Amino acid sequence: MVTGIDSSAMHSFTQIKRAADELGARLVLVNLSPELRESFRNRKLIADDVILADDLDRALESCEKEVIATHLAESGTAASLRDWLTQALGSAEYAEQLFQLCERLEVGKDTIIAEQGDQPTPCISSSRGVSASSSRWTTDG
Repeated sequence: MVTGIDSSAMHSFTQIKRAADELGARLVLVNLSPELRESFRNRKLIADDVILADDLDRALESCEKEVIATHLAESGTAASLRDWLTQALGSAEYAEQLFQLCERLEVGKDTIIAEQGDQPTPCISSSRGVSASSSRWTTDG
């Protein structure tokens, strides 16, 4: 863990922040020590548009939520699965055929819907929220 930062590195972060601002991008800073947070705040590198996260998982989740919110704001509504399939397949007829084979599954937080070694499921898709996966590796077989 970095506990301090020299002037050259701080200058580089200042340039990164300036470039992000010019592009309309946001910085995501992860696992900053209290000393680094203070240094970044003093140099105005942490502002309302900077995302601070305690760990990488929270940082990624925050980015996913931001992308979803931006997409919804631009389109006004989330596209339906049928609309998305029509666009992806280039055919409303094919989309309808595939849509009829889909089954909606509502699951709660932390629900496991598939595990390594289970019989394969043709397709699992998330319509909203965040999905995560993890693997448990074994040495047998």
